Amino acid sequence: MITFTYDPEVKMAYVKVSERGVNMTVPAGSGVNFDLDADGNLVGVEIFA
Repeated sequence: MITFTYDPEVKMAYVKVSERGVNMTVPAGSGVNFDLDADGNLVGVEIFA
């Protein structure tokens, strides 16, 4: 199940695409990070405004 959250206080959106735990966060560019599980699969995407 895909979920979307937004925190206006820190101006960050998060798109969660998996229920697995986050093992590492990889910077993907200006204001975007990918959260990956232990197998390298995408768990979520952080987007900073």
